[in-house]
This record gives sequence, C-alpha cells and structure tokens, in this order.
Amino acid sequence: DRGSPCLIMGDYNETLIPAERGSHLISSQGARDFQNFINNMGLIEISPIKGFFTWFRGQSKSKLDRLFVQPEWLTSFPSLKLNILKRSPSDHCPLLAFSSHQNWGPKPFRFLNCWLTHPQCMKIISEIWTKNHNSSVPDKLRTLKEALKQWNQKEFGIIDDNIKHCEEKIHFLDNIANSRLLCTNELQERDDAQLNLWTWLKRSESYWALNSRARWIKEGDSNTRYFHTLATIRRHKNHLQYIKTEGKNISKPGEIKEEAVAYFQHIFAEEFSTRPVFNGLNFNKLSESECSSLIAPFTHEEIDEAVDSCDAQKAPGPDGFNFKFIKSSWEVIKKDIYKIVEDFWASGSLPHGCNSAFIALIPKTQHPRGFNEFRPISMVGCLYKIIAKILARRLQRVMDHLIGPYQSSFIKGRQILDGVLIASELIDSCRRMKNEAVVLKLDFHKAFDSISWNYLEWVLCQMNFPLVWRSWIRSCVMSASAAVLINGSPSSVFKLQRGLRQGDPLS
Repeated sequence: DRGSPCLIMGDYNETLIPAERGSHLISSQGARDFQNFINNMGLIEISPIKGFFTWFRGQSKSKLDRLFVQPEWLTSFPSLKLNILKRSPSDHCPLLAFSSHQNWGPKPFRFLNCWLTHPQCMKIISEIWTKNHNSSVPDKLRTLKEALKQWNQKEFGIIDDNIKHCEEKIHFLDNIANSRLLCTNELQERDDAQLNLWTWLKRSESYWALNSRARWIKEGDSNTRYFHTLATIRRHKNHLQYIKTEGKNISKPGEIKEEAVAYFQHIFAEEFSTRPVFNGLNFNKLSESECSSLIAPFTHEEIDEAVDSCDAQKAPGPDGFNFKFIKSSWEVIKKDIYKIVEDFWASGSLPHGCNSAFIALIPKTQHPRGFNEFRPISMVGCLYKIIAKILARRLQRVMDHLIGPYQSSFIKGRQILDGVLIASELIDSCRRMKNEAVVLKLDFHKAFDSISWNYLEWVLCQMNFPLVWRSWIRSCVMSASAAVLINGSPSSVFKLQRGLRQGDPLS
C-alpha cells in the first residue's frame, strides 16, 4: 500500500561514508546510489542504542545492516529504538527494533500561535489582564496560563479531532446530496462545516510550522504535511535515548535528568582560584556622553522597538509565552511592561522569578552520547528578554568604540568570516612569497559558560562603564537559574554561578 509508511530493516550490503568500514575503503558510486535511494524514499535512519558495526569477518568490519523508516512511522511509534544483538555463527549481527514508552515527566506550558486565530483567545487575555489589574505581571501570566490551558481543553479542543469532525460532517451531508437535494438548513450546515474545516486546517498548519522551526516558509502556504514531517524528524533527531557517563549507559528518565543537573551545575560552578590581574593594560574607555546615553531613562519608543526586534517564532522560556503572544496582545499588556522596565531602571532589580531559563540541548554530532556533545542554548522568559534586549541594543551603540578592529564577530556591521578570510589571505601570501610563518589557533573550551562574573565586572569597570550600568548587568547575569530540558521535560532548577547564557540577548 503506497499510502502506508514504510519500515525497512536488513542487510543493505553498502555503506555511506568511509567510517562505516574498518578499512575506510568504500565504493563512491555505491555510496551515491545508496544515498539516492534513501533520499528518494524519504527515509530516516534509526541509530542503534549502542554499537556501530554489524558485520565482522576476520579483521574486516562494516556497518551493513540498518533500520530505516519514513517520518509517518515515527508519528505512530515516536520512541522507536534499535538494538544490535550478539552474533550467532553468521557474519551479521541481528537487529532488534522495538518501541517502549517512557514517562519523561510533565511538559511545560507553551502558548500556541494557532490560539490567536480563535476570537475567544484575545477576549480571555483581556479579561484576565483587567480582572487582575492589581497583580504583578508574573502573577498575571500565571493566571492567564491556567485560563488558557482550561480553555484549550474544554473549548478549543484537539485540532485533529476538530478536523475529523468537520470532515465527517461534510461527508455525511455529501452522501445525503447523492440521493436528494439538500434543504436550505443542510446547505448552510455544510457551508459552515467547510468554513470550519478550512479554519482548523490553517490552525493545524500554524501549530506544525511552529514545531518544525521551518522559518523560511512563507506563512499562508498550505504546508501542513511538510511541517508535520519536519517536526517529526526534528523531534526524533533531538530525542535523547540514553547518556553515557563514567563508562556506563543511563537510560532511565529520572537518572538522566539528575546527571544533566550534575553536569551543568559543574559547568556553571564558580571556580575559587587566584586569577592574574592585568594591571597596566590600556582598555578603550567610554566617554562621558556615552556613559550618559547608556543609563538614560528608558523611553516607551525604545521598549516598543526592543519588543518589535524579538523573533515571534522563537521557543518560549519557562513562562511559556513567546513574542507572538507579546506582540499580538501588546495594546492590552504594554502599560504593565512599561512599568516593569521603568522599575528596573529605578531599582536595578528584576521581578522575582523572571530570570530563569530552560537549557535546550542541541546536538553537535550526529549521534551524541554525552552531554559534552550537546550545545546548551538558554531559552529565557519574555519579561527578562525585553529588558535584556533593551540593554543589548544600547550596548551595541558603543561597542565599536570599545572593541578593536580585529575582533570581527558579535559586532554590528562586522562579519565573523572576515577573520577567516584575512587569515586565509595571509597564509596564501606567505606561501607565494615563501616566507616562514607560524599560525596559532586558540579554541577556548566552554568560552561562554566559563566566564567569571567578577572578571566581567572588572573589565566593565576598566572600560569606564557607569556604576548604575554595572549594577544592571549584575542583576541580569548573577540572578540567573536554569533547568535542563530532557525530551521536552524540565529537570530540577539550579542556580548559575558563572558564565553567559547562549540565547541571552546580552551574551
């Protein structure tokens, strides 16, 4: 049945890359044909939990046996796994595909963009904001979160179920129309069902577009199936089956979360050691006018611009609200946001609990086995992000005067590739002129994560940043806490003691 998803497992007698043979010798044409077969069938490979090679003969070994599925298969069996079993007298190891459900814990609330297509959504937001006018913004967001969850369960409903209900209604009335003319009420009923079906299909597309992170597709195109496929592939790619630590594999959800907290607590733990002091260095310093511009009162226009510059499609932090929500409900909530930002300017303090973040683990390798093979990206809350964005935009104005011309990254108007191109030209010039030269490349391990907060403040002081500005940065950096997302479920929360969070606008 061409409409059914495929699972294909067995001996393909071919490899894709040299690393899949012990000898590293492969057939280029065979590898191309194999890759074309995978692409044409739209297959996803399921990697084994442990082990790599599946065929052994003497000193020879190869990865010949594999498991491929089409994305639709993973929709029905999202926890599909593969084991390489012990060999019998055969040269090939048997493969065992199995699916086992594991409870990774509760998933955090997320505001769904498709809710905004329903007229009741904005009504709920306005009512919660009006009824709780004396509450703080974090409290209002918590109340709104509960109201939206209840509304989603009772009235908005499950998108696929609503689509199915509309389709069945249309099909039922079409069957009646086969035998007789529909009456006026039936015609209206079918028209309403078709209109509702279209509405729910657009909501489904919006939901899967957000989950797929395919941001280059223009909104309005009918790509629900495409988005669904991308979301399935993305979820499978990022799914953590087990983690390897101290020579053993850990696969239980609770143990993996504990290991994640221990690992990242160590990464972000303060090191108590004597650091060298770089006295006598001539840092570029801010002028008086630049200092004044940094600590001037925040204007409403500045806050509006900071909000407008935030990507509405980015995943939310622990509060669950993204900038699609912020921008869509701006007229309702902006006065409270203005007050939060103005209070921060006056006191230097952030609202309680708004500086926590989720650490999302992005694989750095195709098959990560340890936490060191993931890139930790922090997803901060919307209130903190607005304040951090305002500070970052102010900082951009003076960075050109502080950072030397040879620092090519992280400065507006400069490109990180400039340094690569210059280095390439220098090496090429030395080779052509036959000059001797030494190239030294320094790679700082965990450069973002290991920055000392005391050293950061010392550098800011050397560059003549005002005391008020430094207190704002301390508040943003030193009050941070985090939880690690493991397959969509957060670990316990821990405090950060050093480092700058990748994903924080200030970083």
